[in-house]
Amino acid sequence: SYHSKVERPLVHRQMLQERGGEILILRLQGFIFFGTAQKLLDRIKERLNDRQQPRLHFVILDFRQVVLLDSSAVFSITRGRLAT
Repeated sequence: SYHSKVERPLVHRQMLQERGGEILILRLQGFIFFGTAQKLLDRIKERLNDRQQPRLHFVILDFRQVVLLDSSAVFSITRGRLAT
């Protein structure tokens, strides 16, 4: 669960409370290489297929703490290739 630092009107807070489960936020850190990227995409795929949770509409990848990205990881993430 993440909470915004922005003060929002009540109607917006209620909407986020009701529909927040439709958003997946992943905070990444360190060095992202192909294997890490594939695990990341597998986690997203797992969440997409989880019928116990609300339907996923948004995925937010937070790269603020990532220090390096391998070119194959960038390609995998931008293409969204999910291994089956």
